[in-house]
Amino acid sequence: MNVHVLLALAVGGVLALPLAAAARRIPIGYVEFPCLRPGWLEPFVRGDAVRDALQRAVGRLHGGDVSYERGCAAREEDLGQVVGDVLQRRVRVIVAVGDEAARAARERTATVPIVAVTTMDPPGDPVAPAPANVVAIRLRVAEQGPERLELLRQLAPGVSRVAVIWNPEAEGAAHEWRRLAATRPPGLALESLEVRHAGQIQDALATLALSPSTAVLVVLDALTYAQHERIAAFTAAARIVGVFPLRDFALSGGLVAYGPRLDAVPAQVARYVERILQGAKPSELPVAGPAGAELVVNVGTAKALGVRIPDALRRRATEVIE
Repeated sequence: MNVHVLLALAVGGVLALPLAAAARRIPIGYVEFPCLRPGWLEPFVRGDAVRDALQRAVGRLHGGDVSYERGCAAREEDLGQVVGDVLQRRVRVIVAVGDEAARAARERTATVPIVAVTTMDPPGDPVAPAPANVVAIRLRVAEQGPERLELLRQLAPGVSRVAVIWNPEAEGAAHEWRRLAATRPPGLALESLEVRHAGQIQDALATLALSPSTAVLVVLDALTYAQHERIAAFTAAARIVGVFPLRDFALSGGLVAYGPRLDAVPAQVARYVERILQGAKPSELPVAGPAGAELVVNVGTAKALGVRIPDALRRRATEVIE
């Protein structure tokens, strides 16, 4: 079974500690999916940012250390077992990163508090209310889809057809596709390029190459993020106007990226965990959104494509890549 559960202490490198110090450790679970390739939330977990933020919060509250019980799965069907393994460590709170991990945690426990970092709210079902033991940090990725489509129209005002690369097996991506289809402007056709695994990314790019006049929109999930360098580099080389959901796409040669700021998420997670350890019920805590959005413009790619960046869009940019 492709299940990898990694258990680590957040602070310290010794295995034996005085009993009094061990008693001050607070076990916090952390579950993510996938673990064998970069996920779409990889930018904010670099350098164990969540672990470090949790340690600071627990240190303020208890003067102790976090026992950081981390679990990840290579396959979605293994997430239930991963969550079960983490729960056996008697964790006080579970941090679940991603829609799939949040859903698996919710299905395995109705009592242990869950802080879910998701693209949708509530995790796993956009209609049903969130369980009482869940509080979510929504990143609004799907909700920003129509905004990315509008940016694309500003960059390529004459375009009548937009190819959308998306994974129908990813819950958040499917939600965004539905929003795009429901809100597309009259006269603009959306071409669905479905990708379920890395091999289909090449098929989608080959389809794009046959229609160079088509602009492209990429919908975020673990698969498209794992292939972000390949996708962005292809669009630049093929001179295809594209708008992408995260900064890393623009850093890899994509024209424009617009999406949630991820750097503030670890501190948001830690604040929720701290409130829960102080006795707050997850259902009483407000659902949070991202700290803000970032608009990244790759001027070098724009020059290579012959695309004029509107002055208003340039003024909005939070980062300009020369």
